[in-house]
Amino acid sequence: MPLETGEERRAAIRGYVMGIFRVGHFMGGVFPEGSPDLDFTLYDGDRLSPETLMYTTDPPGRSPEDKGRPLFSSQKTLDLYGRRWTLTFASRPALEASLDRYTGKGILGAGMLIGFLAFLSLWTLERTGRRAFSLARHMTEALRESEEKYRVLNDNLSVGVALIGPDMTVLAANVTQRKWFPGADPGRRLPCYAVFDSPPRREPCEGCPAIPTFADGKRHEAQRESETARGKRILQIRTAPILDEAGKVVSVHATVEDVTRQREAEQDRIARQAAEEASRQKSLFVSNMSHEIRTPMNAILGFAQILERDPSLTPRQAAHVRAINRGGRYLLRLINDILDIARIESGKTVLKPAAFSLQDLLADLEMMFRSRDGAEGLELIVERDETLPPHILADEGKLRQVLVNLMGNALKFTETG
Repeated sequence: MPLETGEERRAAIRGYVMGIFRVGHFMGGVFPEGSPDLDFTLYDGDRLSPETLMYTTDPPGRSPEDKGRPLFSSQKTLDLYGRRWTLTFASRPALEASLDRYTGKGILGAGMLIGFLAFLSLWTLERTGRRAFSLARHMTEALRESEEKYRVLNDNLSVGVALIGPDMTVLAANVTQRKWFPGADPGRRLPCYAVFDSPPRREPCEGCPAIPTFADGKRHEAQRESETARGKRILQIRTAPILDEAGKVVSVHATVEDVTRQREAEQDRIARQAAEEASRQKSLFVSNMSHEIRTPMNAILGFAQILERDPSLTPRQAAHVRAINRGGRYLLRLINDILDIARIESGKTVLKPAAFSLQDLLADLEMMFRSRDGAEGLELIVERDETLPPHILADEGKLRQVLVNLMGNALKFTETG
């Protein structure tokens, strides 16, 4: 069961085990034969009183006169598992009678020296222990910081990262992977094919690169379309083995990259190339057709100019011939404009300004659309301002095309007026 929080630990407790023993029985195991030379007492806490006495080697009924003042005595307080115990040691007369004063003093001096050396040894051991504890704490903090940096690094990646176990369960996943697949919770230990597919699968995916990585211990990759929290996406999956000391694959490191935009960009590039090729073929066709139309149009204009100089024509016929000539010239300009389509599509079209008669241009436009307005039930009214200049500097063909388009739309979308 999880033991991360206090509530989880309390929920995991089944019960408690308690051992109860008598101190006398316990100390009887420590001193099975007794100690005729030493008195030993054990108190609960720092206070020495009959109420806190837990054990003593002093036999019952022994008077204080029989005890006397011990030559050697010692007292020690121990902190054991959150409880303080006080221990006292005292020499008995039998021990003191077997010793002389000088031997005792020598033993005392030797004992002090040994005690001092023991103190130095214990102090050194304690200092070494503190250093070891401090080093372990620093190493633990460094390891924690390293793990935190690794976690932050993985969580800030734009690709999904997951660790797959040998039974195909998800052992770990970064934030990006969990955003794409909310079911990728490492605590649930679900199979990857049940997490990374919608609806969940019951068996490993066909073509999964993790399966051959577990089999041969090599890197593999595959591309597939999956349903994610952001919709249907195309994912590039790459797997790499994680080996133990014996070289056995214990898990697989999988990275998942969203390549939907790259795939769409590639498709757009192919479509754009096809469109450019179609446009090039269209421009080539338009160019060829324009050249084919220009030849008979030049012949029509030539004959119209010859008829225009014929003195036997009536005024009405001469006006019709002039209309044919102007219309032909306009059609020839349109053909030239068609030839400019390829230049326009390639962004290479240029303006060719030249001085020309604006009055003649307006007269041509008026005659061109005069015949159409009567047929459509409309009336064409042309009003010229007195300040209109007779000649202007501009690209006559482009200006004519703009005015023709405007007037053509007006005729097309006007029912009456």
